[in-house]
Amino acid sequence: MALTALTAHADAQEKSALLPCTDPSPQCVQQLGDLAIAGNLEIRTLDRAIEYQRRRMWSSWLNADGFNPISAGLRVIRNVVGGGDRAAVKLEIARLEQRRASLEDALRQSVAGALADLDSARRRHEDARVRLRNHEARRQFMLIGYRLGEGSTEHLLQIWQREDVLRTETVTTTALLDQGLLKLRALLVPQD
Repeated sequence: MALTALTAHADAQEKSALLPCTDPSPQCVQQLGDLAIAGNLEIRTLDRAIEYQRRRMWSSWLNADGFNPISAGLRVIRNVVGGGDRAAVKLEIARLEQRRASLEDALRQSVAGALADLDSARRRHEDARVRLRNHEARRQFMLIGYRLGEGSTEHLLQIWQREDVLRTETVTTTALLDQGLLKLRALLVPQD
Protein backbone atom coordinates (compact mmCIF):
# COMPACT_ATOMS: atom_id res chain seq x y z
CA MET A 1 0.00 0.00 0.00
CA ALA A 2 2.00 2.95 1.32
CA LEU A 3 5.19 0.91 1.03
CA THR A 4 4.64 0.55 -2.70
CA ALA A 5 4.28 4.32 -3.03
CA LEU A 6 7.46 4.90 -1.04
CA THR A 7 9.34 2.37 -3.13
CA ALA A 8 8.08 3.93 -6.36
CA HIS A 9 9.06 7.39 -5.08
CA ALA A 10 12.59 6.29 -4.21
CA ASP A 11 13.04 4.47 -7.51
CA ALA A 12 11.72 7.47 -9.45
CA GLN A 13 14.03 9.83 -7.57
CA GLU A 14 17.03 7.62 -8.28
CA LYS A 15 16.21 7.36 -11.98
CA SER A 16 15.47 11.08 -12.25
CA ALA A 17 18.97 11.81 -11.06
CA LEU A 18 20.21 11.03 -14.59
CA LEU A 19 23.51 9.89 -13.22
CA PRO A 20 25.52 7.40 -15.26
CA CYS A 21 26.07 5.31 -12.13
CA THR A 22 25.50 5.47 -8.39
CA ASP A 23 27.45 2.53 -7.01
CA PRO A 24 30.67 3.07 -5.03
CA SER A 25 32.81 1.09 -7.48
CA PRO A 26 36.17 2.55 -8.61
CA GLN A 27 34.88 2.88 -12.18
CA CYS A 28 31.86 4.89 -11.02
CA VAL A 29 33.99 7.06 -8.75
CA GLN A 30 36.29 7.76 -11.71
CA GLN A 31 33.44 8.48 -14.11
CA LEU A 32 31.56 10.77 -11.72
CA GLY A 33 34.81 12.42 -10.62
CA ASP A 34 35.54 13.26 -14.25
CA LEU A 35 32.05 14.77 -14.60
CA ALA A 36 32.52 16.83 -11.43
CA ILE A 37 35.87 18.13 -12.65
CA ALA A 38 34.52 18.96 -16.10
CA GLY A 39 31.65 20.94 -14.59
CA ASN A 40 33.56 22.80 -11.89
CA LEU A 41 33.82 26.52 -12.53
CA GLU A 42 37.02 27.01 -10.53
CA ILE A 43 38.84 24.28 -12.44
CA ARG A 44 37.72 25.73 -15.76
CA THR A 45 38.95 29.14 -14.62
CA LEU A 46 42.29 27.67 -13.56
CA ASP A 47 42.62 25.94 -16.93
CA ARG A 48 42.08 29.26 -18.70
CA ALA A 49 44.60 31.01 -16.41
CA ILE A 50 47.20 28.30 -17.06
CA GLU A 51 46.66 28.57 -20.81
CA TYR A 52 46.95 32.36 -20.63
CA GLN A 53 50.22 32.13 -18.69
CA ARG A 54 51.64 29.66 -21.23
CA ARG A 55 50.74 31.96 -24.11
CA ARG A 56 52.24 34.89 -22.23
CA MET A 57 55.55 33.12 -21.73
CA TRP A 58 56.86 33.98 -25.20
CA SER A 59 56.25 37.69 -24.60
CA SER A 60 58.65 37.63 -21.64
CA TRP A 61 61.48 37.83 -24.19
CA LEU A 62 60.24 41.19 -25.38
CA ASN A 63 60.75 44.54 -23.74
CA ALA A 64 57.98 47.08 -23.68
CA ASP A 65 60.32 49.78 -22.35
CA GLY A 66 61.31 50.85 -25.82
CA PHE A 67 64.13 50.01 -28.20
CA ASN A 68 67.00 50.35 -25.79
CA PRO A 69 69.44 47.66 -26.95
CA ILE A 70 71.17 47.39 -23.57
CA SER A 71 67.97 46.77 -21.57
CA ALA A 72 66.69 44.37 -24.25
CA GLY A 73 70.00 42.47 -24.10
CA LEU A 74 69.85 42.30 -20.29
CA ARG A 75 66.27 41.03 -20.43
CA VAL A 76 67.22 38.26 -22.87
CA ILE A 77 70.22 37.27 -20.74
CA ARG A 78 68.11 37.14 -17.55
CA ASN A 79 65.52 34.95 -19.27
CA VAL A 80 68.17 32.63 -20.72
CA VAL A 81 69.94 32.02 -17.42
CA GLY A 82 66.66 31.32 -15.60
CA GLY A 83 65.69 34.58 -13.96
CA GLY A 84 63.48 37.41 -15.02
CA ASP A 85 59.94 37.44 -16.29
CA ARG A 86 60.10 33.99 -17.87
CA ALA A 87 60.95 32.37 -14.52
CA ALA A 88 58.14 34.31 -12.84
CA VAL A 89 55.66 33.05 -15.45
CA LYS A 90 56.87 29.45 -15.01
CA LEU A 91 56.47 29.80 -11.25
CA GLU A 92 52.94 31.13 -11.69
CA ILE A 93 52.05 28.24 -14.01
CA ALA A 94 53.38 25.75 -11.45
CA ARG A 95 51.34 27.42 -8.69
CA LEU A 96 48.16 27.33 -10.80
CA GLU A 97 48.71 23.68 -11.76
CA GLN A 98 49.25 22.77 -8.11
CA ARG A 99 46.01 24.52 -7.11
CA ARG A 100 44.16 22.72 -9.92
CA ALA A 101 45.51 19.32 -8.85
CA SER A 102 44.55 20.01 -5.23
CA LEU A 103 41.03 21.01 -6.24
CA GLU A 104 40.71 17.98 -8.49
CA ASP A 105 41.71 15.65 -5.64
CA ALA A 106 39.22 17.33 -3.31
CA LEU A 107 36.42 16.92 -5.86
CA ARG A 108 37.22 13.24 -6.41
CA GLN A 109 37.22 12.65 -2.64
CA SER A 110 33.90 14.46 -2.31
CA VAL A 111 32.38 12.33 -5.06
CA ALA A 112 33.69 9.13 -3.44
CA GLY A 113 32.29 10.22 -0.07
CA ALA A 114 28.92 11.11 -1.57
CA LEU A 115 28.76 7.74 -3.33
CA ALA A 116 29.60 5.93 -0.08
CA ASP A 117 26.91 7.91 1.77
CA LEU A 118 24.40 7.16 -0.97
CA ASP A 119 25.23 3.46 -0.87
CA SER A 120 24.82 3.42 2.90
CA ALA A 121 21.47 5.23 2.65
CA ARG A 122 20.35 2.80 -0.05
CA ARG A 123 21.21 -0.20 2.16
CA ARG A 124 19.42 1.32 5.17
CA HIS A 125 16.39 2.08 3.01
CA GLU A 126 16.26 -1.45 1.64
CA ASP A 127 16.63 -2.88 5.16
CA ALA A 128 13.75 -0.70 6.40
CA ARG A 129 11.57 -1.78 3.48
CA VAL A 130 12.27 -5.47 4.13
CA ARG A 131 11.51 -5.12 7.85
CA LEU A 132 8.25 -3.32 7.05
CA ARG A 133 7.21 -6.01 4.54
CA ASN A 134 7.98 -8.77 7.03
CA HIS A 135 6.06 -6.95 9.74
CA GLU A 136 3.06 -6.46 7.42
CA ALA A 137 3.00 -10.20 6.72
CA ARG A 138 3.23 -10.92 10.46
CA ARG A 139 0.41 -8.44 11.11
CA GLN A 140 -1.79 -10.19 8.55
CA PHE A 141 -1.30 -13.53 10.31
CA MET A 142 -1.95 -11.93 13.70
CA LEU A 143 -5.12 -10.28 12.36
CA ILE A 144 -6.40 -13.61 11.01
CA GLY A 145 -5.68 -15.23 14.37
CA TYR A 146 -7.36 -12.37 16.20
CA ARG A 147 -10.52 -12.79 14.09
CA LEU A 148 -10.48 -16.46 14.99
CA GLY A 149 -10.30 -15.60 18.68
CA GLU A 150 -6.56 -15.93 19.27
CA GLY A 151 -4.49 -13.13 20.83
CA SER A 152 -5.53 -9.98 22.60
CA THR A 153 -6.53 -6.53 21.53
CA GLU A 154 -3.52 -5.08 23.37
CA HIS A 155 -1.15 -7.30 21.41
CA LEU A 156 -2.79 -6.29 18.14
CA LEU A 157 -2.48 -2.60 19.08
CA GLN A 158 1.23 -3.12 19.78
CA ILE A 159 1.62 -4.72 16.34
CA TRP A 160 -0.05 -1.71 14.69
CA GLN A 161 2.08 0.68 16.70
CA ARG A 162 5.25 -1.15 15.63
CA GLU A 163 4.07 -0.93 12.02
CA ASP A 164 3.73 2.85 12.34
CA VAL A 165 7.30 3.04 13.66
CA LEU A 166 8.57 0.94 10.73
CA ARG A 167 6.66 3.11 8.23
CA THR A 168 8.19 6.24 9.74
CA GLU A 169 11.63 4.64 9.51
CA THR A 170 11.03 3.82 5.86
CA VAL A 171 9.98 7.40 5.13
CA THR A 172 13.08 8.68 6.95
CA THR A 173 15.40 6.43 4.98
CA THR A 174 13.68 7.54 1.76
CA ALA A 175 14.47 11.13 2.70
CA LEU A 176 18.10 10.18 3.40
CA LEU A 177 18.30 8.48 0.01
CA ASP A 178 16.89 11.59 -1.70
CA GLN A 179 19.34 13.78 0.23
CA GLY A 180 22.26 11.59 -0.87
CA LEU A 181 21.20 11.87 -4.50
CA LEU A 182 20.89 15.64 -4.23
CA LYS A 183 24.34 15.89 -2.66
CA LEU A 184 25.85 13.83 -5.46
CA ARG A 185 24.02 15.79 -8.16
CA ALA A 186 25.21 19.07 -6.61
CA LEU A 187 28.80 17.94 -7.12
CA LEU A 188 28.19 16.99 -10.75
CA VAL A 189 26.00 19.79 -12.06
CA PRO A 190 28.08 22.22 -14.09
CA GLN A 191 28.45 25.55 -12.35
CA ASP A 192 28.07 28.72 -14.36
